[in-house]
Amino acid sequence: MTDRASIGRAGLVLLTLAALALALWTGGGPAAGQREARDATRLDDLQALAGFALCLADEDGAVPDTLHDHPACAPMPRLADPYDGTPYGYARIPDDSFRLCATFEAPDMVPVRSGPTGRFDPASGCLTTRRDPR
Repeated sequence: MTDRASIGRAGLVLLTLAALALALWTGGGPAAGQREARDATRLDDLQALAGFALCLADEDGAVPDTLHDHPACAPMPRLADPYDGTPYGYARIPDDSFRLCATFEAPDMVPVRSGPTGRFDPASGCLTTRRDPR
């Protein structure tokens, strides 16, 4: 009896360890969660900058060539990646639009979003926003 009980417990322990290893392998573990959290912060920053740029466009009458302080649009959001200091890219594009870009650690895990601040493309790491004419 004792041998069967020991074998059963050992089998249960091995099964538990295998399930844990599979969960870490498929989920990526804590490091993957940290990458995803940093990327979520970067996307939030791009969306905040898009809202700021739209405010500047409303105040100035056109999408700005560069992001600048404006009392009606204060405070200016963060302009660089908080984790490595790389400045976020900003470019005015035709048709009263602009693009904000960042370098993402796990771009395939960042969800494609479309919303009031534009459309995000994970492949390029850019949020493209078009100003509605008023």
